[in-house]
Order: sequence, then structure tokens, then C-alpha cells
Amino acid sequence: MYPRFLINIIFLLTLYFTTNSYCANVNLPTSEIINSSEHVVVSQKTDISPLLLSAFSVKNVTQEDYKKQLAVYTISILSLSLLVIGLFVFIRKTMVQKKKVELVKEELDNALMEVNYQNIKITNSIRAAQTIQNAILPPKKLLKSKFKNFFAIYRPKDIVSGDFYWHGEVIDKENVNHQFFACADCTGHGVPGALMSMIGKTILQEVLEKSLSTDPAVILEMINQRIINYLRQQENTINDGMDIALIKFYDSPSPTKKIEFAGAKSDIYIIRKQQQILERVRGSRKFIGGKQIETRTFETKSITLNKGDNIIMLTDGYLDQNNENNDKFGRRYFEEYIRKHIDQPLVDLGDLLEAALDVHQGNISQRDDITVIGIEMI
Repeated sequence: MYPRFLINIIFLLTLYFTTNSYCANVNLPTSEIINSSEHVVVSQKTDISPLLLSAFSVKNVTQEDYKKQLAVYTISILSLSLLVIGLFVFIRKTMVQKKKVELVKEELDNALMEVNYQNIKITNSIRAAQTIQNAILPPKKLLKSKFKNFFAIYRPKDIVSGDFYWHGEVIDKENVNHQFFACADCTGHGVPGALMSMIGKTILQEVLEKSLSTDPAVILEMINQRIINYLRQQENTINDGMDIALIKFYDSPSPTKKIEFAGAKSDIYIIRKQQQILERVRGSRKFIGGKQIETRTFETKSITLNKGDNIIMLTDGYLDQNNENNDKFGRRYFEEYIRKHIDQPLVDLGDLLEAALDVHQGNISQRDDITVIGIEMI
């Protein structure tokens, strides 16, 4: 189709331009030239040369003028032929490139569909893991039965969390019931952090069920040694671990309550309701897992609470959350905010802390897993 179409274009353009050019040179009207062409019928198989000779066999045309005009015609034909061939090649090349682009686009679309499909599968898998992780957290109904009041702000960064909180009970050899509560921040977030949280929770449960110890500092050291052994950290460069605050509660009918606290790079806060003051109880500088200074140890601190006093535990995700100006919420503002609302009931204070976080964060994405726990003693 394309060769015949091009031949027709070349012939018609050549006949038109050469006829006009000749008429202009010899001062003849175009109609006279056409009338002298002997009414030659053009078809796709007609030879062009006789047509040209017939079209320009006009009286008073010298042999020299004819040669000149023939040279002009020949150059015109060649030029137009090259132009049309070039146009044809360009169009064909463009069509080939377009087909290649369409093929590449189709491949990219297929790849994108596959990526989206795999992303959906992975997300669904992680959401299933979230269900499992949430199941190991102590139910709020249980915690509200164990404490007078309780709140929890628990916000994973990536569906599953490296933060976890844990509650356990054990009766010692003297038939004394001990309650334990832990708030932990494992290395990383998302899936790696969630795996570490499962390890930490399992070790805590193991230590308690086997009655290996009821001393918070000793329990933290047991967790530390087990994580080092489980992850073979003496043999590799894995330095994962956790920061954790562990509290042991004593059951007592007296108005004053005694607790024991040990922290691995984690502190707790005591709100003294009667005195309207906020106290920070610091944990040890030693953390759980990884390579660190061997001389550091965990320390158990004994604290006396009065009726109505509150305990606040949190991970650093709350304090490190930035706003649009890249300013962190910060420990200083956190403490000032609690002092400002220290007279509020515990549950209301939890709501205020969550609202303050939302205002500070705005539309900025969450930086880390966030956990804040509030406990009021019975």
C-alpha cells in the first residue's frame, strides 16, 4: 500500500511543480501545456518519462531550453523523492518507537500490578500478625480489675509494634501474691520490633511461671542474658535488645502501697496526688541485650505510694515525636504538661496526653512506636 501511495504523490507533485516552472520560463499558460499532452491517461503502471516528454513538446522550445528544464525536473523529482522517502522512514521509525513504548508501558503496568498484589499480600500478613500481637497484650478489662484506674496510649508506627506492655501475677513460697507490670520498647519498629517484643514477653512469662525470681532487677538481668544467648550476640554483630521498666506491686490492706521498680534505660513517673507533685524515678543506664559496659548493673528501687497516687510509664516514641518544625515533644514539655493537669483524674489525664500528642504531631507522620501507660493504685 505504502509504495504505490508514495509513487502517486511523487508523480503528481512533480507534474504540478515542473509544469508551473516551465510555463513561467517560456511564458506559456499552463492550459496550453496540458492541452498538448495528448490526453495521456495516468495509471499506477504508467512510465513517467514519456508523459513528461509529451507534456512539454511545445512549439518554439529549443533543444537547449529543453535540456535545462529536464535537468530542473530531474533534480526536483530526486529532491521530492528523497523528501517523501525520508518522511516515510521517519513515520515508520516513529511507529516502531511508539510500539516499543507501548510494550514497555504494558510491562510496567504488569509489574506495578504484581507489586500491588504482593503489597496487599504482605499487608494482610502483617495485619494477621497484628491480631496475634494484640492478643498477647493484657486485656484492659483485666487491668481495670487489678488497678483502681488504668489507661493505655498504644500506637504502633507500622501496623505491628516494637513496644509492648505486660502484666503477670505469681504467688511466692510464702503464699504472697505479687503483681508485675512492664512497659518495654524493643529495638526498631514494624516486623523486626514485633519479633523482639514476642521474645521479651515470652522470657518475662517464663521467668514468672518458673518462679525463678521476684526481684525486678534480677528478672531484668535474666531477660538480658537470655536475649544475648537466643540471638547469639556473642558470636555476631546483632545488637538488638530493649529498654524496659518493670514494677512489682505488693498487696497490702494499708492505705500506703509499696512497689519495687527496676528499669533498663527506662524511667517511671509518680504523681503524688496529695502533694500535687511529679516525681521522676530513674532506671539503670544498662539496657537489655547487645554489647555494653559490663560493670553496669540493674538496680531495684523501693517506692511507697499513698492512696490515689498515679504511676506513668512510657516509651521514648512519645517524647521523640516531632512536629512540622521538626521540634520533638520532649521530656521537659511532657513533665510541664502533667504538672499543669496534675489535679485531673487519671483517665482524663490520659485523654489530655493523647490530645496533646495529636496537636503537636499535626499531619506529620509518626516517627516511632508510642506507648504511654497510666496506673492508679487501689
